[in-house]
Amino acid sequence: MAAVPQRVRVRQMTYATAVERPVRPHVCTRTFWHMGQRLSFRTSPSRPSGRLPGSTSSAAAELRGVSKTFGAGDQAVRALRDVTIGFAPGVFTAIMGPSGSGKSTLLNVLAGLDRVDAGEVFIGGTEITGLEDRGLTLLRRRRLGFVFQSFNLMPALTARENIVLPSELDRRRVDQDELASLVHSLGIADRLHHRPSELSGGQQQRVAIARALLGRPDLVVCDEPTGALDSTSGAEVLSALRAACDERRQTVVMVTHDAAAACRADRVLVLRAGRLVEEIDAPPLDRVTTALNDAGTPAAAGSVAS
Repeated sequence: MAAVPQRVRVRQMTYATAVERPVRPHVCTRTFWHMGQRLSFRTSPSRPSGRLPGSTSSAAAELRGVSKTFGAGDQAVRALRDVTIGFAPGVFTAIMGPSGSGKSTLLNVLAGLDRVDAGEVFIGGTEITGLEDRGLTLLRRRRLGFVFQSFNLMPALTARENIVLPSELDRRRVDQDELASLVHSLGIADRLHHRPSELSGGQQQRVAIARALLGRPDLVVCDEPTGALDSTSGAEVLSALRAACDERRQTVVMVTHDAAAACRADRVLVLRAGRLVEEIDAPPLDRVTTALNDAGTPAAAGSVAS
């Protein structure tokens, strides 16, 4: 049998769950090809996921005085400037702002994908700024869910296999009742044995949402989740995220350029030049549009149905 690679690297803004482990007896190895590369993951008897040490807060996530700069000297770009934000459990937050305002950097920092230059980042009360790479990998895999604009599903796996993949990688037992309830609520129960190429864009994104929500992570981060969808599919995805907060008490943070999509959230944070310039609770469309115009971005409103 061909040797199984000892390490699979997962780069920024890809599904960050893989971690290196030596092959052991009685471990099942699954192998498939994707974009010309041989990928493998292994499953074994389940074990409890545990929690990382240092939890001190009831907030789902928090940034305290966070600053982030890319480059140096004349080429330096200050992406975040002394940003302090808290995210309460069960709250749906949308992040908006013009290009270069720091919204994607904020999402990356919150998810532990970028290191900060100053300040502290907490997930579920655990400070992650001092964690080494392995600790961050474990935290992302066990306590964060990711939803991307491009879905990031494994094409060789079925919808069900994609949904449970993080649990299998972490050797966690899948709660079958939770899985059944989740796929039913997302309207994909009859598509579980289909591969991504056999699903519509909206169905693929709902599979990605199920993957992110399974196991009830502390935080779900969404990067333009409706950006590649038509208005009907986009509305279905937003309804699924809204229900995750309302019915499952999960915490969702979403970057979007669409004011109508942002209005489905409980609050909107507007960034400009790396600073938080406005926070809008129970956001009405006209106020979000005005805030975006003031921040220097013509609002893209109405592309997603309510």
